[in-house]
Amino acid sequence: MKAISLVTLFFALCACGGNSVRPEPDLVTKQSVKEAEKKIQPPTLVVTKGENYEVTYPYNWEILRDYYGTDSMAISLPENDADNFRENVNLVFEKAAVKDHKAYYNANLPSMKTQLKNFSLVSVVSGVSETGLPFTDLIYTHEGAGVSAKNRAVFFHQNGVGFVITSTSRPETFDNYYDTFDRVVQSFTILNP
Repeated sequence: MKAISLVTLFFALCACGGNSVRPEPDLVTKQSVKEAEKKIQPPTLVVTKGENYEVTYPYNWEILRDYYGTDSMAISLPENDADNFRENVNLVFEKAAVKDHKAYYNANLPSMKTQLKNFSLVSVVSGVSETGLPFTDLIYTHEGAGVSAKNRAVFFHQNGVGFVITSTSRPETFDNYYDTFDRVVQSFTILNP
């Protein structure tokens, strides 16, 4: 099984910020993120449908399809003129000859540990989404291109297909974006199961 999440999990650091430095953490707060979202448009969401899934992304994020190995992706808008790291949420899927979401997660974890620089596991939990899908939810940190990232990867599996929704931010702003990341995960639905 290929490690579908590796390139996808990390590309945002290289493509959307590189070695750049983000504003001090006290300049980017949960409140400032919510205020910025309100100023752009009324609170609506963008539903993205793939061949075998549906997911809802934040309305004011840039939506991309078939980008760097993802099936779909949402990239945040800059929070201010100095913001040169764009948070993102992406979805990838592949055929996966395992029995469930836990086995799919376990098949991907070894390559994440070896291929992501300074990989550090923060937490792993299993649960059921609001749409009724069982999942394994992993939070971890890693480094690349001189930038630290904190990620949430949620593994789903159904009928021989594995899905991963990965959210990426800087460690100091991860909690500010967690609710946004969680709304995407909770919206995920597999079509025609």
